[in-house]
Amino acid sequence: MQLSLERPMEFTVRPRVETDVFQVDTGATLLLLPWEVVTNYYSEIPDAMYDKEFGGYTMPCGSSPPNLWIGTSGYQVNKDGTLNTGTAISVPGNFMIRHFYDSSGVRKCFGGLQPNTGFEVALYGDIFLKAAFVVFDGGNLRLGFAAKSV
Repeated sequence: MQLSLERPMEFTVRPRVETDVFQVDTGATLLLLPWEVVTNYYSEIPDAMYDKEFGGYTMPCGSSPPNLWIGTSGYQVNKDGTLNTGTAISVPGNFMIRHFYDSSGVRKCFGGLQPNTGFEVALYGDIFLKAAFVVFDGGNLRLGFAAKSV
C-alpha cells in the first residue's frame, strides 16, 4: 500500500510511505499509520498538536483536515483532488474529526488518524472502512477494496 496526503487545488503532499503489512479491523475506529505520515498530515492542520494528556493528536473542532489518499503504488492525484491513474481510496478529511468531552466538560476533537506506536503494522479501522467498499473473502483468504463516493 502507498499512502499520501492531498488538498484540493494542490498536488500530493509528501511523504509517500509504502508498507505491505497492515491489518483491517472492523472493531477499531481509528486509522493507525507510521509516525512520519501522521506528523506530516497534522502539520497541514492549523493548531493541531500531539497532546500527551489524551495520548494522540488533537485539533480545533472547526478544522478542515485534508483528505488522505490510500492506494496501490503508482497512483497519482490531480491538482483538483481527483484520481488520475492507479487505484486509490480518498478518506475525507471530515472523517478524521472525532468529538469528545474532557473531564471538565469541554468539547475537544481527537484525530481519527493516529500513530501506530507499539504496532508493527498499520491498522485500518472504521475511519478507512467507511470510505471504501470492502469485501472480505474468507474462503479464498482475500480482501478487496474499491473506492466509493462519500
